[in-house]
Amino acid sequence: MYICENNGWAMSTPAQEVSAGRSFARRGEAYGILYKTIDGNDVEEVFDNVRAAITMVLHGEAPTLLECRTWRVKGHSRSDQNLYRDKMLEQEWLASDPLQRLRAEILQRKEATAADVEAVEAKVRQHIGAALEKCRQLPPAPAQTAFEKVYAPAYPAAKAAPASAAVEQKAYWQAIQEALCEALDRDERYFIFGEDVAEYGGCFKVTRGMLKRYGKGRIVNTPVSEAGIIGLAVGAAMGGLRPVAEIMFMDFILLAADQLCNHAAKLHYIYNGQVKVPLVVRTPMGGYRGYGATHSQCFDSLLMKVPGLRVVTPWSPRDAKGLLRTCLAGDDPVVFVEHKALYGTIGPVPTTDEYLPLGQAAIVREGKDITLCANSYMVSLCLQAAELLAREGVQAEIVDLRCLAPLDRDTVAKSAAKTQALVIVEEGPLTLGLGAEIAASVQELAFGYLDAPILRVAAADTPVPSAPELERAVLPSVEKIAATVRRALATRG
Repeated sequence: MYICENNGWAMSTPAQEVSAGRSFARRGEAYGILYKTIDGNDVEEVFDNVRAAITMVLHGEAPTLLECRTWRVKGHSRSDQNLYRDKMLEQEWLASDPLQRLRAEILQRKEATAADVEAVEAKVRQHIGAALEKCRQLPPAPAQTAFEKVYAPAYPAAKAAPASAAVEQKAYWQAIQEALCEALDRDERYFIFGEDVAEYGGCFKVTRGMLKRYGKGRIVNTPVSEAGIIGLAVGAAMGGLRPVAEIMFMDFILLAADQLCNHAAKLHYIYNGQVKVPLVVRTPMGGYRGYGATHSQCFDSLLMKVPGLRVVTPWSPRDAKGLLRTCLAGDDPVVFVEHKALYGTIGPVPTTDEYLPLGQAAIVREGKDITLCANSYMVSLCLQAAELLAREGVQAEIVDLRCLAPLDRDTVAKSAAKTQALVIVEEGPLTLGLGAEIAASVQELAFGYLDAPILRVAAADTPVPSAPELERAVLPSVEKIAATVRRALATRG
């Protein structure tokens, strides 16, 4: 059931000046939604129509859109003096105040006496007054409460597989699917929601075969509407379900930025922990496939700037499964970023349960001469560059961040302090990227240990081209990483 409370105005602009059509309700017709415009100032008409709509929804008959025509009594905000509206029209609407109309109808039908109504109103005023006074008497909130309830507390305890655990070689996409299937098998509240995730198996085939296993009620195709996908998923999560939303390309996540950054990320905080949004948004990022400027971007560092969101960027199949398990079991909104170039990579995955902690980087290669810090597919390039540099006698240590929010600054700083040199590699554009944040953090935490300037390798500040030779020129490469390492080491005394 959709309710549009139409008061006829934006802030100072009347709706008819900026919106075509006689009725907002009639927009439901294009989508096969039952619609009706009602008097939003008639309490009983609103009640009867809402009750009828709820009954239809609960019985699975049809969605309904109700447009409730009403009036905004005052200005849009405290600073709005409401000087732009016709005063006579305002008086007409004020005469149609819903409470006054209901009061008159009750008295006309002799359902209560004037004294009865006045007694109820006096009781309500007293109740509201007492509540306001109670609030006024409260002491100011302690400053530390401003930092509470940003994230939900419920996460499974970290559980690493023992070193002796058996492993199986799995593709990156298989590891992700296994974690998804475990969640759907464990709890019927989980469902997968996104474009072409059912019969087609998702754009990169991560959900292949899952429709047959779980049915259309849990593997759900959606319209091409990222805002709608995340909006529905946020509402479902608030209502007690555990949705997994797929955004086909990370480039399109900007279309859902309001739902993701202003709703999902903040509801737990602004409602003081009373609301949880256990939502996982899966999305592939990155270039190296010739997809062009609007299908090759990395917005992982953009989303890490949003308090309340978790941003996870696994590199290996093992991390993909272990981190996704943790994300699915937690109560925070998570953007789980999968790189397109990693889906077919193969690696060992423990056969035992493993829940990897969020916000804990991993040393994937030990070294003594310089630290390479990266995430996602850039870890693969760093490993290749390290092999190249080893032939020149340079032993590079590689830190895989794994998560960008929370960000493990300490592990990077300790590694940089050990090797006394740091190169940060990211696929996103250089300006205001992940590398800038890491460089600033290491400067604060380990400046005295460094004997070379912190350098960065990143994409050029230009859209990602489609032509292979141009894409290679813009994006990081093994050769660019190795050259930057040599430049950093050359500055040492």
